[in-house]
Amino acid sequence: MRNNHIETIPDWLGELIDLSYLNLLYNNLKTLPKTIFNLSLRNFAQEYVRNGVVPHDAAVLGILEIMLGDKMEDIKLTRRDHGEMILYEHNDEGFIIRLIIHLENPGLPFIPESIASLKNLKELEIYNSSITKLPECIGDLSNLKRLEISHTNIEIIPESIGNLYLLEELILSNNKIQILPDTLGKLTSLKSLFLGDNRVSKIPDSIGNLRELKSLSLSENKIQNIPKSIGNLKSLRNLYLYKNKIDKYPKSIKKLKNLEIFEIEKHYKTPRWLKSLTSTELLEERRKLRFIKSFTEKFINKDEASVLGYLRYLIGRKFKDIIFKEEFIDEIRRGSFSQRNGCYKTNEKGHVTALYISYEHHLPIPEIIRRLKHLEELYVFFVRMKKIPDWIGDLSYLKKLCIRSSDIEIFPASIGNLKNITVLELQYNKIKEVQESIGNLTTLKKLNLANNKLTFLPESIMKLGELEYLNLENNELTSLPKSFSSLSSIK
Repeated sequence: MRNNHIETIPDWLGELIDLSYLNLLYNNLKTLPKTIFNLSLRNFAQEYVRNGVVPHDAAVLGILEIMLGDKMEDIKLTRRDHGEMILYEHNDEGFIIRLIIHLENPGLPFIPESIASLKNLKELEIYNSSITKLPECIGDLSNLKRLEISHTNIEIIPESIGNLYLLEELILSNNKIQILPDTLGKLTSLKSLFLGDNRVSKIPDSIGNLRELKSLSLSENKIQNIPKSIGNLKSLRNLYLYKNKIDKYPKSIKKLKNLEIFEIEKHYKTPRWLKSLTSTELLEERRKLRFIKSFTEKFINKDEASVLGYLRYLIGRKFKDIIFKEEFIDEIRRGSFSQRNGCYKTNEKGHVTALYISYEHHLPIPEIIRRLKHLEELYVFFVRMKKIPDWIGDLSYLKKLCIRSSDIEIFPASIGNLKNITVLELQYNKIKEVQESIGNLTTLKKLNLANNKLTFLPESIMKLGELEYLNLENNELTSLPKSFSSLSSIK
């Protein structure tokens, strides 16, 4: 039944006892009959139950499988880290706590009401869907802490969203939202609210009730006026209002003493009082002081503390001080590590020795990282850029470098300066050529260049006498260098 124009499903379909396969992807459905839940529980939920999910929640996964035409994958078991992802995570008791639906082609026409019965759900993320509205039942997800619905056709947010009292992060960017409900002001636990790139024309006064809010993005809308109540957001650090139709800002904005990032229209004729508030020097000073304070309290080298602080705001979440282990890196690669945006490790002298960052922006690796002179391990995932910066070769202590899934095309010669490196992983990029300087990495034991666009390898690769592991799969190689046989240490 896939790829038709079906608008309704008859009740009797859910009563087909032996039905074991049903694909409703790419239709014009607006709802499903209640009998589909029993069908899913009977014929589609068993595999999820075997994986440890309680039967009721497994039936909800079965319904999503029917609608999406593919099985939901356990986040802890999947190897997908980009592209289309339909994933779930359950806790030790078997209840679903996280759902991620990232589609390459819009294929989910509505959010099934059965999702609202996932009473333990903490995170719901839907990206690139054809849905036009959020159902009223979304307010029944009383344990939800993070909700992201982006790149859809949603126009209206239901009043019931105000029932999500535990919600800390709400991302509704890149939709077609026109009206914000007053009940938005009931989300008193909210710390981040992103509504950029919509069609919003008015901000409700109730937004002033969000006293815990730290980041607010209303950029690229049709907003003309900012309510005075915005001055009540005393915790606000980041405020984005550019690309709107605002002709006047309330002076209550001056009460936002913790602002560190404040972006407004470039062409706006800024009054004197607002110029002082948007001063780059002032904002930078506030940011610098907060960076140093938050990280030097953890006995981190003062200069390196400011680096971590800058990265924290660039990426959008605080870093965690963690112990880097191979199991942890495996979690990152599978996308199941809870703090995916950034974390670090320090030694007993307060120097940063390991750093992991991940953010889906078209930005290069921040040059400020070169100030981490004692860095031994650097992991960078999903940073959309074309070139590894030349300064990477200045990190003379580096032993492990992994830059994955980042669209890299150019492999800089300066990598040859990393005399202590033992692991170099650059898979899932677009690298076409490896520089001759790779032959300088005489301590290298592991080299992973899989899933790139390599057409040849330099002869200097024969100098990698310590190399034990080499992965070149899924490239465009037509031959190997004559000296390849010299790599006698490869296992």
